[in-house]
Amino acid sequence: MTTQHAQLLSETVAPDIFDGYIDEHEYCRQRGVSLRTAQRDRQLRQSPPYITVGKRVLYRIEAVRDWLRDQERHAERRASAPPPEAYAAMTMMPVLYGVNTAIIETRPEQEIQWVNFLQGVQADLPMIIATVAGGQA
Repeated sequence: MTTQHAQLLSETVAPDIFDGYIDEHEYCRQRGVSLRTAQRDRQLRQSPPYITVGKRVLYRIEAVRDWLRDQERHAERRASAPPPEAYAAMTMMPVLYGVNTAIIETRPEQEIQWVNFLQGVQADLPMIIATVAGGQA
């Protein structure tokens, strides 16, 4: 058997040791981020597990899939209502002090609009603004 024939045989029989891995360029392409973003994520420890071989950065495909599954967010909906004591205090203000009150339950992106609206209606209006951020009131 010649050396060339032995080399050809070993290349066709030997498994690729990097089978199941992608390099960082392919990872960035599939994820839709820049190379710099992937580098920053690794530095901040916010990336999937990776290995370095020389200067090459490789990601195991199954590890990336597991990491992506761990990134899934499940919206948890909870009532944004203030505690009952706050409601009770606000409802007593007209009786005790002769002033109107407002209790608004809203989302963070609408909070300022509600405050501006209510202050435009009555600047000294006592109010409770209950906002939901990240599923928490």
